[in-house]
Amino acid sequence: LVVGRERLAGVSSGTYIVWSGSKWNSISTTNRRKMDYITVATTGNAADFTGLYIDNRGSDASAGDGSRGLFYGNGMITSNEINYITIEIPGSNAADFGDQTEVRRDITATGNDTYALAAGGSTANPNDLWDYSNRIDRVTVQTAGNASDFGNLTQQRNGFTACSDDTRAVFSPGYEYTNFTYGMDYVTIATAGNATSFGT
Repeated sequence: LVVGRERLAGVSSGTYIVWSGSKWNSISTTNRRKMDYITVATTGNAADFTGLYIDNRGSDASAGDGSRGLFYGNGMITSNEINYITIEIPGSNAADFGDQTEVRRDITATGNDTYALAAGGSTANPNDLWDYSNRIDRVTVQTAGNASDFGNLTQQRNGFTACSDDTRAVFSPGYEYTNFTYGMDYVTIATAGNATSFGT
């Protein structure tokens, strides 16, 4: 990478992979905002893609459709920000896509060629009392604007991941307060509604 950092989020077009900035305040503001990219077919070090939107400190999660990449959040600070880039245009700064329906951090995101979903996370800043979310948001990747409320996970959770195919998104277990969650959830991406238990 151009600058050493951790807890990145990434998107890919198949040709390029782009990683977002870091979450940690110990890294300079300039480097927190930095994005790197590689050309998948060519080995070598990453190059500077440019920066996230305005003073963004990094991203909690990412999703995309292979053309446009979305980055959610503002690092360790609760935020409703969504940034976007055109993955195939290195050298372009991220732009403001819109807002999530909830101010939060430590979310996860996934999607398909049409929609991106963002879910869960914490609505409290670090060192505050824990307050976790079960909300799922949805946006249309190629249409900038605010997210809509898709539905809810079966339980609040933080520190989890998600994956998807063109039809279904699956959310992993995570933790809620001091307890680990053990169940996986799934939704049909094109149909708004609450998540259903997938299994453990």
